[in-house]
Amino acid sequence: MKGMIPALGGGNAPRIQVHKTALISAGPEICFSQHVVQRGMSSIALKMQPCREPPPVIRLNRDSTCICEGRERAQYDPTKPTFQRDCVIYGLAGAVRTSIELQKCPICPGRRRRYVGPDPRTEGLFNYNNRILVTHELLDDYTSVYTSSETPFTAYVTVMQRRYNSNQAASSEFMPEAMFRAVWFAYVNLQDFCGDMCCQRCGPSPQDIIWDGVTVGFNQKHLLPSLRPPTISDDGAPIRTNNYIGKQQILQDAKLRRDLRRVVQRGKGKGKRRDTVVSEDDENSEPILDKSDAAVKAEVEWLKLIPDVFLHLSRIDEGLGLLFMEHFGLSAEAVASKVYKNLFLQLAADESTFQMLNKAALDQLRVFNEDPCDITASQLIGCPALL
Repeated sequence: MKGMIPALGGGNAPRIQVHKTALISAGPEICFSQHVVQRGMSSIALKMQPCREPPPVIRLNRDSTCICEGRERAQYDPTKPTFQRDCVIYGLAGAVRTSIELQKCPICPGRRRRYVGPDPRTEGLFNYNNRILVTHELLDDYTSVYTSSETPFTAYVTVMQRRYNSNQAASSEFMPEAMFRAVWFAYVNLQDFCGDMCCQRCGPSPQDIIWDGVTVGFNQKHLLPSLRPPTISDDGAPIRTNNYIGKQQILQDAKLRRDLRRVVQRGKGKGKRRDTVVSEDDENSEPILDKSDAAVKAEVEWLKLIPDVFLHLSRIDEGLGLLFMEHFGLSAEAVASKVYKNLFLQLAADESTFQMLNKAALDQLRVFNEDPCDITASQLIGCPALL
């Protein structure tokens, strides 16, 4: 089960990428107990008791580590000071709050606020991020439900929320679906399923497979000896030595990008609102009709956004702020033209800056990268985001 994990919950479910180094509980998890029982194997999973009553304080142990991104993780040092922080443990019957013992990471930069946290897998707990812990019993329960009836995440989270609501002694809120999906994928990525996912008759590479209810077939001409399932890693596959570089947007402030889009798309027109959901930041925006209290409230909020957006744009570049006020300010004489709308929408996009470069600009950038010096610096004129 290690490696590639199928996406669950329907075709619109967001893709989940799990890294082993991004978890506190990074040690090898025990076999899934139900699979072990079916095979008649002896395992520690059969001897461990589920976590019924969480400890008042989850202490650091010898397996405690940080989520350092380097090759080696910071280990727990008994000679250094520790402190306690609140955390939540989610179980089958409800969620309880308790305390967890942490230690400041000596390797990670202080601005990242990372800590060495305990790995309480021997207590039947899975430590996701030092704030959210989930019992093995809950995660194994979904694994059993999914493998037996293909229950999607949405249905299981709904069942768990109803179960939490029926338990008056427990917390009334279960974790969101996106969080549960990320926790479960991280958990099964560490589990050892003891070869259960391999067909005993066909082996690891069956001739025909059924994936998400659709039979995947290949034409006879594609049945080459080199054809392998996507779960097999090729020896010649490229290895990336660096991680994805975040914050490649022109405007780094996500709130500023969202407010700028709302102002530009609203414009100075009359009648119906034309707000459009363009990113995850705007998923709470809904079209609202005029001649209603909601429309008046939306109009007031829009008017308040204009000076705020102008102030933040002026801090980045004074000319950019003045250009915004000239075409989208309260004193603008006419509706802004499509050219300026597209310009500010591109500046407020959540995508990488390099998506705004055309082929000619990319060719000039390639010339500069081959010989970066003062002479070739003029090649960056077509890449304003880099200047």
